Amino acid sequence: MITLAKKAENLNVKALHEYKSLSYTAHMHLRTPLLVLCVVFVLGVFVTGATNLYELIPWFDKLMHLAGGASIAWLAHRHFSHNSHTHQNPLYAWAILGVVAVVGIAWEVAEHTSSLFGQTYWPSIYMYFHGGDLTDTLIDLVLDLTGALAVFRFSRR
Repeated sequence: MITLAKKAENLNVKALHEYKSLSYTAHMHLRTPLLVLCVVFVLGVFVTGATNLYELIPWFDKLMHLAGGASIAWLAHRHFSHNSHTHQNPLYAWAILGVVAVVGIAWEVAEHTSSLFGQTYWPSIYMYFHGGDLTDTLIDLVLDLTGALAVFRFSRR
């Protein structure tokens, strides 16, 4: 005779298996934007830092911020768009912009921190990652949000 505890255990194992398979397939739609974001990150930080691409092509930093904002927005859009009614919500665009703004601000704070302390304490990080002045920071944040707006605009089609 199977006890009540054994039945509950069997149900929990079955529910856990279903949850694992659902969560794996539920996140498959995030693979492509996450891959693009990783490529933008590696290109923007490591490749350009090792090759001095930002000094050779001054506008390349701006292109990377535009691409980074678009990548974050695409990933957030894919994550938040669970059903077709999500796009009709007027707060949806603000949520996407909010995510991109938070990531962009965190990035700029990290760049500024690296600029302040990187040469002394983390020279290997400073080689790849440091920021500019206030004007550069504000332009970077505007480009992050512009990339997000472009993704939002094209995702509504």
